[in-house]
Amino acid sequence: AVKNDLILFDLGVRLYQLTMFEDALSFLKAFQKKFPCREVFNNIGLVHYQLALEALAEYNREKAYEWKLATVLDTETRAGKFRGSSGDPMEIFKEAIQKAIRNFEYACETDRFYVPARVNLSSALIVKGEYAKAEAIAEDALRLRADDPEALNNMAVARYLDMLRPSDPMNISQKRREKLKDLIAEEAIEVLTGIAEKHPGFSASHYNLARILSQNGEDAEEVWKKFLDAEPSGIYAKMAKEAAGIAEKASVIREKRIFSEDSPVKLGE
Repeated sequence: AVKNDLILFDLGVRLYQLTMFEDALSFLKAFQKKFPCREVFNNIGLVHYQLALEALAEYNREKAYEWKLATVLDTETRAGKFRGSSGDPMEIFKEAIQKAIRNFEYACETDRFYVPARVNLSSALIVKGEYAKAEAIAEDALRLRADDPEALNNMAVARYLDMLRPSDPMNISQKRREKLKDLIAEEAIEVLTGIAEKHPGFSASHYNLARILSQNGEDAEEVWKKFLDAEPSGIYAKMAKEAAGIAEKASVIREKRIFSEDSPVKLGE
């Protein structure tokens, strides 16, 4: 019976890849009713995660795309339809990110050896601002799959951001705190540099490395360029160009093509 419904999963994944998240969600949810497996929970969570980012970007684009977090779409099950609601973007973000976290947690519970859901859960927790939890989840993923670049990337970002918090329960002097910040930043730079060397095509490591270097007053222009070589287009490429001071090329306007004959096919909406 499940075999006959696999098309629902396949369509959901393809729609997700086309960034048609709401349509993807409907197919994934339909497949979930037929076969509630770890992959479909993971992908439904990923759809909500992307919708959360879109809502956050409406409120604060820099906050939404400040870090490039690793996410893993499991292409062996597919995604579904999110019924979007109008209103405050931050309220939409909070609702969507919570749904993402809940579905990633379901996927983790369904299979305690499933790495993609743990990587995605750590990303969602970072976006929500729960850095310590995100770091723990990323470390859990690394115990299952040592040296996984996605998990290492998220662990480095979560650890770095956790140390940047303006206040924490630790009773330490400001001088010691600054020293700890420097050490954590150096560690994050080392981890991300290692990922970039082993996996040069993994663009997130270049992006986050350049971001940390920039925030610490170091020259990151070459690293931004390496990111753009790996990922030349998209919202993160635009953010990288802005950070590196690289001007966007003017888009080419093509002349409208005029066909000499009418189409033999009657076109509808």
